[in-house]
Amino acid sequence: MARYSSELNKGMAIVYHAISTHIVNRAGVSNKQVNTGAVTLIQRFGSALNLNIHFQMLFLEGAINENSWGGTTFTRIKAQSHGDMVELAHTNCPIFRKIWFGAARHGKQLSEPACR
Repeated sequence: MARYSSELNKGMAIVYHAISTHIVNRAGVSNKQVNTGAVTLIQRFGSALNLNIHFQMLFLEGAINENSWGGTTFTRIKAQSHGDMVELAHTNCPIFRKIWFGAARHGKQLSEPACR
């Protein structure tokens, strides 16, 4: 996948959307103009310089939406527990597998996602 940056970008966009949607739902905001914030680092190599692509994502713990005065309001959510993160990973594992199988169908060699 390291050679296929367009697939890497698609995969990252899907993962970002899944986590962002989860955060917005937890914030309980129904406004269509809701945003979240994140910083993503794409790490391509492991500690032994082996090819090991993974995303390191840091998200805001809340959602930003427009208020009635034309400004913005930040709605904070409670920090995610370990159980919440496991549930999020299991919920989105089919999405990760779909990315993997789609790339494999196009002849790209990827490591199968480690969904437990």
